Amino acid sequence: LLGMCVDGIMAAKPKLLEKTLRRGDVVRPGGRGTDPCSVQAKKATLKKRSVAVSLVRRGVEPKAYKGTVRVRAAGKLLGHESFSLPKGTDAGGVTVPLSKAGKALLKGTNGVRGQVVVTTRGARGEPVVTRVRLHR
Repeated sequence: LLGMCVDGIMAAKPKLLEKTLRRGDVVRPGGRGTDPCSVQAKKATLKKRSVAVSLVRRGVEPKAYKGTVRVRAAGKLLGHESFSLPKGTDAGGVTVPLSKAGKALLKGTNGVRGQVVVTTRGARGEPVVTRVRLHR
């Protein structure tokens, strides 16, 4: 049901449902978490002046999604870019140009550990954060 983007579930075993919601980091009224019907980053690859980020749809609802991708590492914003996934597509990608701070941080390295933060417009809850190893 969560993958089908339902708004409410009447549970016969509410404690089991709460445990499932916590494990899936699903947003709840008055609680924290992410929308199970949003977009998530799968991997990120470092290019010369940009980061290629592959995105996948969470949930099975075939609607179009738009939002913003931010790439962070060592407490700094390496770059950000908007994205859109058309209706009916399961995956897509976006190329995030590196900022001056991002280029300086990555200069002379093969890679760095970072985070890709995907904020989907209209999604409930917090942005979806994916930990990645940025490498060439």
